[in-house]
Amino acid sequence: MLSLFGYFAGLSAAIGTTVAYAAVVRPALRIPGNEGGDVEILRRRTAISLAWDGYPRGSFH
Repeated sequence: MLSLFGYFAGLSAAIGTTVAYAAVVRPALRIPGNEGGDVEILRRRTAISLAWDGYPRGSFH
């Protein structure tokens, strides 16, 4: 029972992170006025969170 809960908790986290990335972070990276440093920080933080969720590197860039 605990492993089933862990599976669904992990699945929910992966889906939530993907939705948050698609809704918030990705559009912010495409705004032409963003400074280069801000974009690099967002990409690094996003890569870390996606790596924790099990996505391969560079799958969303």
